[in-house]
Amino acid sequence: MLVYQYELFKMLLSESITSMFTRMTTITNSFDALGRIYINAKIISKILRSLQKLEKQK
Repeated sequence: MLVYQYELFKMLLSESITSMFTRMTTITNSFDALGRIYINAKIISKILRSLQKLEKQK
């Protein structure tokens, strides 16, 4: 289940960046508890790719 949550991780439409980061931290901390380690660069890359695109102001 954790791998599924990690692989499909995306920022929710009404979610703040803080909330999104907290969700990702919870997932990765759970991996650590199970002995599975993810490299910080991969986690950061995943977070950046999951950010919603900001609309340009007109």
